[in-house]
Amino acid sequence: MSRDDPGLRRAASPVLIAFGGVGLLCVMDAVMKHVVGSTNAFSATFFRAVLTLALAAPLWVIAGRPALTRDVWRAHALRGAVTTMSACAFFWALTVLPLAEAVTLSFVAPLIIPFVAWGVLRERPRGAGLIAALIGFAGVIVTTQGAPPGEDSPARTLGIIVMLGAGAAWALSLVLLRGRAGRDGPAIVTMMGSLVPAILLAPVAAGIGEWPDAATWPWLGLAALLATAGVWMLSRAYALAEAQVLAPLEFTALLWAALLGWAFFGEVPRVEVWIGAAIIIGACLYMGWDERRRS
Repeated sequence: MSRDDPGLRRAASPVLIAFGGVGLLCVMDAVMKHVVGSTNAFSATFFRAVLTLALAAPLWVIAGRPALTRDVWRAHALRGAVTTMSACAFFWALTVLPLAEAVTLSFVAPLIIPFVAWGVLRERPRGAGLIAALIGFAGVIVTTQGAPPGEDSPARTLGIIVMLGAGAAWALSLVLLRGRAGRDGPAIVTMMGSLVPAILLAPVAAGIGEWPDAATWPWLGLAALLATAGVWMLSRAYALAEAQVLAPLEFTALLWAALLGWAFFGEVPRVEVWIGAAIIIGACLYMGWDERRRS
């Protein structure tokens, strides 16, 4: 059955699937925000990776155990290292930033990708990318404004810097993934995405020596399940529809984050967060429109 088959599209709308996938990953972020409230971010990321690997490995077996060649290990080891840094930074920043603000700041990743691609792939950024980056940076400044005096602290400032670093690392990981997803397939990408972080973080977790308490393990298991299901749903959606159709749905993460932050952490996003998010999202959409126009 082809990708454009009407029956397949009616059976499961890719837009709804992608919307659900983004929502599951946002719930996972909320769960991890709860976890890192009582567990070191490095340990939490390590144990989540181990539990996610336990779920991803059977999917790799079901897919026929595609070969993990030396080339696969080399490519995914580098990407896994970058992804590990991004995840640790993101989860630590959640300890000092409201969920909606953190997610909004993470939206800068698409704006950073052209500059990362310039350095890694020698793809010179176009004028539209430079304009979008400047607009997006203005949105970041707006987003960080208006915090109450009690919340505006050096730890919060560090959290903003770390979150932007997490976005830059995530942009680099997406650039490194370019050309590998189609070559390796989702089974390898999903499994290596948890295997490499588990290997890299094992010495760190052992050195810290902090094991989650009994009450935290179910939350870590839930985070691993949500991460696996969310990635699977997004992979399914992108197999049924073009990326340009589904990409804007990534920004619905702000709505999920605002709802979850309010419901579980009593966080009400400031008006500056909404304005900054609108500016950043507008910059990303402008860059995407220019890319489609040139194509």
